[in-house]
Amino acid sequence: MSETSLVVLAATVAAAMAFLVRAGATPSLRTAIRTSVVLLLGWTLAYRTDGTISLAGITLRIWLMLGLSIVAFGLSWGLFYLDTKRPHPSPVAVADRINVLVAAAFALLLSLGSAPQRYAFALLLISGAVVLALKRG
Repeated sequence: MSETSLVVLAATVAAAMAFLVRAGATPSLRTAIRTSVVLLLGWTLAYRTDGTISLAGITLRIWLMLGLSIVAFGLSWGLFYLDTKRPHPSPVAVADRINVLVAAAFALLLSLGSAPQRYAFALLLISGAVVLALKRG
């Protein structure tokens, strides 16, 4: 399966998720399906890109960064969930849009000294995040 096919498959699944929302599927079911598809696509892409996958070749620094990203992801979802259970939820969507800005800023910091194209891409990401964060409604 080519990378283009994987992208088309991902878009198809995203469309299917929209149908599940309209059909009344619970958020937990939608999350389970989405997570399963992302997991399958992630392993498929890793195998297609690198061939044999060896977890032994992952350095301690990479494991640390993966662990920190998992903790951040878990905290993000947990806080989002807690906020939706409050009687008057805060504007979580706006805060969620700002995450893109923060991720782009981290990417810029981690790629200092890299190709100028990366700075242009990061600037576009940041600009898009700012537009989304400022957009009302």
